[in-house]
Amino acid sequence: PLFFAPKNYYVLVYDFAYKYFFTGTLKESLKNRYTDFLTSISFRRAKKIVSISNATRDEIVKFFKISRDKITTIYLGWTTINDLEPEVFPNLPESYYMFIGTLKERKNVHRLLEAFAIFKKNNQNNCKLVIVGKKNISPYVKNLEKIIDENSLQDDVIFTGHVTDNQVAYVYKNALALTFPSQLEGFGMPPLEAMSFDTPVITSSTTSLGEVAGDSAILVDPTNISEISDALKRMRADDELRAKLVEKGRERIKAFSWDESAELYNNLFLEK
Repeated sequence: PLFFAPKNYYVLVYDFAYKYFFTGTLKESLKNRYTDFLTSISFRRAKKIVSISNATRDEIVKFFKISRDKITTIYLGWTTINDLEPEVFPNLPESYYMFIGTLKERKNVHRLLEAFAIFKKNNQNNCKLVIVGKKNISPYVKNLEKIIDENSLQDDVIFTGHVTDNQVAYVYKNALALTFPSQLEGFGMPPLEAMSFDTPVITSSTTSLGEVAGDSAILVDPTNISEISDALKRMRADDELRAKLVEKGRERIKAFSWDESAELYNNLFLEK
């Protein structure tokens, strides 16, 4: 708030997607400048700033010239849908990679599709790609459909549409691997969710994803289609690699929990 701000308040920061992905229209440019203005004031008035990853903390310093001493990183936990009873999702293929999330440019599904097309062309197999989530109508989704048509992937890419949490559990549990080469995540829960199902992960080395996944996933440059395609090939061909990633994933998820997150917030609020 510009006026009557509380004496002591904290600002929680997820990400700065608006600074990376925008259309460049005058309206959006003005909105982004206004957001920067209010954010800068909020940061300077706040008692403490909390970022959900070190990657986000670094962006706060980069964009707003805030001292690192004022910023505390407190990780999120992860959604324990692995506790749910899996509900069979109909007509899933026998072997498939999966992606889960909203269909937006920063999720990088367009490059994932192009990488999958190369993988299918060079490695004749029955593996499919299952994209979990609501398929909204947008220019980006139309572009995805164009990529599918140009590469004759109509029978190899499956959009699930809306799914229940129990069905999501089933898709995770039976996937060959999660493919999540997102370009920008403040934290990124899907890799941890996949690890909780003993499902190996391919994800981005950039932003928070490499930080969260550590050495428990195959990390790729999200802008490099060949690198993503090679990761798909390695994951498919190497049973030993998949087993090693599953084992590491079981340990990795222990580093993140909502209980620990709550305790860290409590300690922060009690500081004088």
